[in-house]
Amino acid sequence: MGMWIFIFLGAVLGIILFLLKCIRRIPAREIWIVDHLGKIVAKEPGYTILIEHFGIDRVIAKLPWRVSFSVKLFEDVEEIRIDLREGGEVILKDPRIWITLVEPRKAFEISEKPLQQLREIAEHRLTGGINNMTHDELTLSRVPSIMRPGREILQRKLDEILRSSREFMDFVKTIGAEFNGFTLDDFDFDPETLRQRRERILSAMNITIAENRSKATLNEVSAVGAITQMLKQSGFDPKSAGKTATRLFENSQVLEKGGTVIIWRGGGQVIGGIVPTFPVKKEKNYPLGGKGRHY
Repeated sequence: MGMWIFIFLGAVLGIILFLLKCIRRIPAREIWIVDHLGKIVAKEPGYTILIEHFGIDRVIAKLPWRVSFSVKLFEDVEEIRIDLREGGEVILKDPRIWITLVEPRKAFEISEKPLQQLREIAEHRLTGGINNMTHDELTLSRVPSIMRPGREILQRKLDEILRSSREFMDFVKTIGAEFNGFTLDDFDFDPETLRQRRERILSAMNITIAENRSKATLNEVSAVGAITQMLKQSGFDPKSAGKTATRLFENSQVLEKGGTVIIWRGGGQVIGGIVPTFPVKKEKNYPLGGKGRHY
């Protein structure tokens, strides 16, 4: 009789120790997805009993609950290189999508690996979108000396690609999740693409500078011509009108740069009524035929 009592007490103690070992604490803001005898169960924060022996319970995933978390893309690829339409490659650094699982149990009822499936859809859509981008769409700075990729621009474009993808957004909805955006730590071009890009920018800058110089020359010729015509109408002979017009235009350029100009006056009257249109800082009266201009 006494032996059976010890056996009974030993059995009870063993059961208690076994149950204590099966008690698990789930942290706050975390949810565990459990396969309980073939049925998907979501275990919320707090204490729960999981009998992982004999195949009764199997923890499938431990996920953040009701908070946004990231899913790393191309996780098995050491260096993420994607071809560009114009040639060359773009190198992505730590691309991620951010989601919130509103109905975690639903996600794992639909797919055994919903996050992996979501990752593959996102990778496919982003790769296709980048394939069709030009170098200009991927670059923020157009100055070669400070050529740095526009991470924020690319991040925004890739986020738009995912949001406009019906397949991606439908799957997000199907698994009871919310898409919170795409992030990118940085990106770069391969060395050969960077070199070609700098050469194209330098060439474009040289063309722009040449065009600006050409326009400036045309504007100068036009201004001198207009002044010459006014002097002629005021009674100047054609030869002196051209020289005087050139001088007056040069004076105006000096004044614009903050210089000092001594202008002609004759009999108390400014020649041709032209000079007063310029903001003269200093002026001295010289009779006609006297000293010339002075800077």
